[in-house]
Amino acid sequence: MVRTIHSTVPFPMLEKEDTVSRLSRAGVGPEIYFSGDTLDLLTPESAGKVAESLRSAGIATTTFHAPFNDISPGARDKEIRRITVRRLRQAVSLAPLFRPLGIVMHGGYSNWLYD
Repeated sequence: MVRTIHSTVPFPMLEKEDTVSRLSRAGVGPEIYFSGDTLDLLTPESAGKVAESLRSAGIATTTFHAPFNDISPGARDKEIRRITVRRLRQAVSLAPLFRPLGIVMHGGYSNWLYD
C-alpha cells in the first residue's frame, strides 16, 4: 500500500499493542520520533520487535525524527556538543534496523518554537 499520509509517532506509542495495526489500516507512514529519554531506555529487543511489527504490517518507515529538545550541534559549550553528537549517533545507529528513507535532525533547539 502506498502511504501518502505521514505522521510523527513517538517510539513508545509504537510499542503499544494496537498502534501499528491502526497505522496500517489508516494508510499512515510513521516518522518515528526518538526523544533523549526514549533513547536512554531503548533496548535492542524492543527496537527489533517494533521494526519487525512494522515490516509485518507492510509499513515502511518513512523517516526518523532525531531528538531536538536541548540539542545544539553548533554549541560553543563542548559538553553540549558532546551530548548532542551522542544523541544524534544513538538515533542514527537504529537506521539499519528500521531502514528509514531519511533522518530529520535540527540544527538547534529554540524554546520559543516548541514550548
